[in-house]
Amino acid sequence: MGGINEIASAIGRFFLAVALSAGLLGSNSLAHAQLAEIEGFGARYYYNRGNDEWKTGDSDRALADYSKAIELDPKYVSAYTNRANIYENKGDHDRALADYSTAIELDPKKVNAYVGRGNAYSGKGDLDRAVADYSKAIELDPRFIPAYNGRGNAYSSKGDLDAAVADLSKAIELDPKIPLSYYNRGLAFGQKGDFNRAVVDLGKAVELAPKFVAAYGSRSRAYLLSGEAAKGLPDVDKALEMVPGEPNLLETRGLIFEALGRKGEAISDFRRALAKAPRLQKSKEALQRLGAVP
Repeated sequence: MGGINEIASAIGRFFLAVALSAGLLGSNSLAHAQLAEIEGFGARYYYNRGNDEWKTGDSDRALADYSKAIELDPKYVSAYTNRANIYENKGDHDRALADYSTAIELDPKKVNAYVGRGNAYSGKGDLDRAVADYSKAIELDPRFIPAYNGRGNAYSSKGDLDAAVADLSKAIELDPKIPLSYYNRGLAFGQKGDFNRAVVDLGKAVELAPKFVAAYGSRSRAYLLSGEAAKGLPDVDKALEMVPGEPNLLETRGLIFEALGRKGEAISDFRRALAKAPRLQKSKEALQRLGAVP
């Protein structure tokens, strides 16, 4: 009888695994918990549950589940990269670097691990190592757009703006429908002082992603710096509709109001910006120029 019961149990586990793999039992069912206890399925279960939790914004639970997956399978490369992504999003660059590096040790051809580690190095200000990792990712996959975006931004931060524009243009060439590539190139053009091209690229970003707040804010600044402050006002107003009271946007609108001679509205925005972010230097300087106190 014992042998028959063991066979029956094994058959039951097999069909349970098939049903779960097909998504027939949902992501939070008791069946998942039962499957987690079955040898060979535990790490995958926690990894998949971590993915579900990450998608819903529960990064802390996802982090715990990726850690459990790694505990059960210390060579689970994707669990390391996903956990590293969460650490990086939390600003924990050192832990992110450790996980990305482990993933690369386990799989030296893991392209997204090099990009992730490049992002973590960029976050720490180690731009040379960041460029090296992005370059390795491009060597492994010359069509991997995030690597061009990452390296382009790193070059921008290093002040090598021509190299930045070249990388970001390559990203756009590979896929002309990614708003982030236009946004990043627009910022690079802005750093070069080419505000007309910046406006065009940032405009393309908002065309592709109408709720891209940062692109509206950056385009409004580009208009301001190009001497066309009035054209920037609708953009910054649109951005403030989406994120009311955001201090950097308030500062930008204050600068536009100041350029347009609307002193009272400028002072109001600068004061509101400083109330939320007291270190905004341009708002402090603007209030002094306008003869107003913070």
